[in-house]
Amino acid sequence: MSLPEVHLAGGTCAEALRLVPVALAMREQGLVNPVLLAAGPDPTAVARTYIACGLAADVTLPAATDLGAAIRRYDQLWAARTPAAVLVRGDNLGAALAAYWRRVPVMHMDPGRRSGSLVADDADANRRLLAQVATVHLAAAPLAAMNLLDERVVAGDVLLTGGTTIEAARLMASRPRRASRTRRASQRTAESRPTGPQADARATGPQADARAAGPQADARAAGPRAAETWAAETWAAQMRASESTAGGPTTDGATTDGPARGGSMAGRPMAGGAMVGRPMAGETPAGEARANRVIVAGVSAAFDEPVREAMLAIAAAQHDIDVIGGLSMPYPERSRLVAMADIVVTDDVDLAEEALAAGTAVLVPGDGGGLTEAIHAGSARQVDAEAGEIVAAATELLASRVRRDSMGIYGSPYGDGMAAARIAQATAALLGHGQFPDPMPARPEAGLPR
Repeated sequence: MSLPEVHLAGGTCAEALRLVPVALAMREQGLVNPVLLAAGPDPTAVARTYIACGLAADVTLPAATDLGAAIRRYDQLWAARTPAAVLVRGDNLGAALAAYWRRVPVMHMDPGRRSGSLVADDADANRRLLAQVATVHLAAAPLAAMNLLDERVVAGDVLLTGGTTIEAARLMASRPRRASRTRRASQRTAESRPTGPQADARATGPQADARAAGPQADARAAGPRAAETWAAETWAAQMRASESTAGGPTTDGATTDGPARGGSMAGRPMAGGAMVGRPMAGETPAGEARANRVIVAGVSAAFDEPVREAMLAIAAAQHDIDVIGGLSMPYPERSRLVAMADIVVTDDVDLAEEALAAGTAVLVPGDGGGLTEAIHAGSARQVDAEAGEIVAAATELLASRVRRDSMGIYGSPYGDGMAAARIAQATAALLGHGQFPDPMPARPEAGLPR
């Protein structure tokens, strides 16, 4: 007898990262058959995130750039292959609506999160609409569950499971570094490569020159952080040129993060993965090794200017600081970067959750509405969205390891490391296999050890 299929719909890389622990827990329990879907605007990136976590997408849908296209993609799949249940996370409204209209039960991970802002928010609206079609609401934190109850969601349909970010962080930490494997494979290839006239002929010519030319080729050959290094050097060179012509640093459009990268901060270096005018950790002009301190920054457009100004000021005042953009960085590099960072400055909920899971101190510019639980717990600190305030708060944390660690010991309020097992058990219980799990205890354990 075949197990009932449960489709896990990943529409973004952040969703894919958090769905993988659930798929592993479902396989371990052996009550349902998890099917990983790679969908959304960039399904290839979603599929790569699954691979970075050690799994592969079972189904990759064509790209969908809007809600209507997303609904059609899912509906076409489920018309031919109808699952017993669908698991969605966050604001993946397209998958939820397609499943609802197919009369397929919808399990909603991380529901009830509200920005608290009076300004229109597409993600907030999608979450509220999704709450109307979900069958079971798997809340990540007590406040999220209370929001659902305030919106008249039936109490029996809400289960406090916690979020799976901690499990995802542990999974990433346990994965071997892809770069080290790549270097070993390159060394074996170099050792086995033939020598002599034929090898010289294959290694020369216009095609070989085209393959080897350009900064991207240099970046690929330089090591695991080569892409970021190349982007940083490109931007730093432009900044030095601006200083020589204008007599000082500039923050105009000339400061980009390289032609091969883009970012959420209008193409500026912080959001694209490049540093703000400093060498990468472990590099100095003289080639001497050193361990630079790292700030990861990734904010929405509303806080672009003050955060960028603050990061430039910090990088100019302290030469051992690397400021690196984290929003557009792929996994697993983003997870490793967040884990090694001293501070993360962000108002992005997903990036903040990953930092909290790794025990990294988080500064939240603005009102911090989307991270209320973390701010109240003390694991994140809210700061006014002004450059001076951000500089003061970041400098205080950088100067004291005790202050940073004291924030990390509070752990993440969005999970306790057992959420994936609860979600898998709840999904099986909905389909008639076993009982629903007990809710997450009110006090989660601390995050990952540093």
